[in-house]
Amino acid sequence: MTHILIKILIPILSVIESGNDPNAIGDTGRSIGIMQIQKIVIDDINSRKGIKFTYDDRKDPEKSRLIAYRYLMYWGYRYILDTGKAPTTEVLARIWNGGPNGWKKKSTEKYWEKVKLEMLRRKP
Repeated sequence: MTHILIKILIPILSVIESGNDPNAIGDTGRSIGIMQIQKIVIDDINSRKGIKFTYDDRKDPEKSRLIAYRYLMYWGYRYILDTGKAPTTEVLARIWNGGPNGWKKKSTEKYWEKVKLEMLRRKP
């Protein structure tokens, strides 16, 4: 289930993050690409087995989505282990915005509101 939620969520997050602009740069140069990925996310993913990403991969839309997918899959699974509950789209969006414990942070509530509005806009 988490896999499906993430696949649905990533296109929404890329709109929120950058308007799908692969050349987007935010946070005074720290956030790059359509998903506005910071180096800490790359370092986090690369600390585990599997594909190794470069910082330049953030500029490639396909790799950027894959980075987001892997990050959310890992931290979504950690959420399950920590809480005993499956992550919701809210939990996953807030993790993307605020890091592994973003789902607990008050500062990610506004981001979730943006995601909800985009989800509603896309409903048939």
